[in-house]
Amino acid sequence: ASDASTSTSGFTSTTSSRQLPANWLGEKSYILFTAILIGLFTGTNIAVFKTAVEFVREVLYGDGIKLPLFSSALWNSGGEEILQDSLRLSELVPSSAIPVLGGLVVSFLLRFGGDMPPGLRDTVKEVDLDSIRASNATPPMELIACTKFIPPPSERNDFLRFSRKALAATATLGTGNSLGPEGPSVESGMSISRLLTNSKLFSQLSAVFGTLEDNDLSEVERVNRKMSRDRSLLACGAAAGVSAGFNAPLSGVFFALEIVQNA
Repeated sequence: ASDASTSTSGFTSTTSSRQLPANWLGEKSYILFTAILIGLFTGTNIAVFKTAVEFVREVLYGDGIKLPLFSSALWNSGGEEILQDSLRLSELVPSSAIPVLGGLVVSFLLRFGGDMPPGLRDTVKEVDLDSIRASNATPPMELIACTKFIPPPSERNDFLRFSRKALAATATLGTGNSLGPEGPSVESGMSISRLLTNSKLFSQLSAVFGTLEDNDLSEVERVNRKMSRDRSLLACGAAAGVSAGFNAPLSGVFFALEIVQNA
């Protein structure tokens, strides 16, 4: 049988091309089940994200949002009357100043909110680092340095990191600043993927698929399998983001294969 060489993030191994994981069926079932969850959560998240952006745009540029207001001056003999009034900031703030408000919100999040997740390429590096740490292996120093010495998942709050970036994207798009929707869509899917794969609760639930680690393999081979599995799920998140963001599922698949897997 021929041998295949694998090299990722400083780990290089030579494994037999005909060798299958001890629990290959459980591993494939785990990947399929997790990919389905990532797709469902990503689609829901992007739907909420689009609604939030349109809400901000309507308040700032449109006809406003109808809100019930209580006013004692509007009471009649029958009691309190609830009237509908519009919340429209465009009547109070010049249109040219609205993008400035969005920039101020993003600046506030960057200054006082803490760090935010990086772009696509550095996100892949963070996932590789998390995979190596989860395999109880020692990651290469250059990988730790290029990820800005990010702590392990147990010592950081990824939910807050991802939420801050989503809020910044909502403020940027909603106020009319320059930002395409593809970036937030892809990052939303990757964030959902990372939240699932790093969740202790989900790892306990995924035990139903059996042990995903093969103790008969060497450390390098186990690390490479873990990294490959987590990269595949990260690609699923990116594909789901593109699919939900643009209503283009095939484009999402090609994006994941050509961009994420080769990052």
